[in-house]
Amino acid sequence: MAQGIGAGAIILYSGVLTFIIAKVLDSLMGLRVAAYEEAAGLDSSLHDEKGFSL
Repeated sequence: MAQGIGAGAIILYSGVLTFIIAKVLDSLMGLRVAAYEEAAGLDSSLHDEKGFSL
């Protein structure tokens, strides 16, 4: 029983901290790319290379 409570507490703790870190990073630098970069393709817009050709 005690191990289950401990495991649940750690899962909750890590989930809350992950959420807080993600929110801070989102407010500082953003977690998503711009819509035009996504439409153009992330390989070409972020790395200036082609992942594959069709």
